[in-house]
Amino acid sequence: MFKRSGENLVEVAGRVRVEKGPRRRQEIATAEILDDKITAGHYQEGKPDAAGKTIKLGESMDFIDWRGRKASPCWYVYVLKGIDEVVMTSGPQAGQKLGQARWVPAETPAFDSEDAALSYAVELLGISPAAIGPSMVYLNDVVLDSGLDILDTAADRFDICSQEPATYTEATSTYTLGNKDHGASGTAFGAPQDGDTSGRKVASTAVTDGSVTGTGTASHWAASEVGNTRLLAANSLSSSQAVTSGNTFALPSFDIEIPDPA
Repeated sequence: MFKRSGENLVEVAGRVRVEKGPRRRQEIATAEILDDKITAGHYQEGKPDAAGKTIKLGESMDFIDWRGRKASPCWYVYVLKGIDEVVMTSGPQAGQKLGQARWVPAETPAFDSEDAALSYAVELLGISPAAIGPSMVYLNDVVLDSGLDILDTAADRFDICSQEPATYTEATSTYTLGNKDHGASGTAFGAPQDGDTSGRKVASTAVTDGSVTGTGTASHWAASEVGNTRLLAANSLSSSQAVTSGNTFALPSFDIEIPDPA
């Protein structure tokens, strides 16, 4: 379902595209902006801005901030729309009408993170969450690319967290209330096996002696690969639990299952 092309482009089910790019900005058109060495080659007074509106001095204009001078890049979502008929003017198909698909911006076109953009892309397609894993809040791209093997061969640390983490730092530092470091890659999960319903699954190694390092309410678990400082998976606990620094915690074995395609 997910087809990645390099670091900046992900195609979802062949119908939605998520692509990293510079942010669109809106400012009042001034001579200074239009004379800018970056902007001048693309936008001039009397010509269309990035939104297709004619640029007039003193009025707002949209433009693409190619070098991210004032903002970090974002992730854009595009949808493959209906077919445009194009009449070929040369070659062996000259005079024929051919269909040409177009990628157009989605209704909500831009997001601050790839994860948020991919979640929106899945919603646009009407795909059940079960299609990418049962009730899974977060799966790193490498898990999607490598299936379950990366959990079997690389995961070596569990954390209990006060809220859902989205990065390794959040899982192991910002939100962690305790951890169990298994000490060696590939010790946090077992080898892939047949899923309970369909597809394949891996079962986590039960934790009985996790170290509680903070006082608070644990609501999520996180599985990480310490060597590459990478968060691999995270989800909510079956129930929140108050913990106190200095105590130990237990985390029963659980499954991560990727079902067969519907």
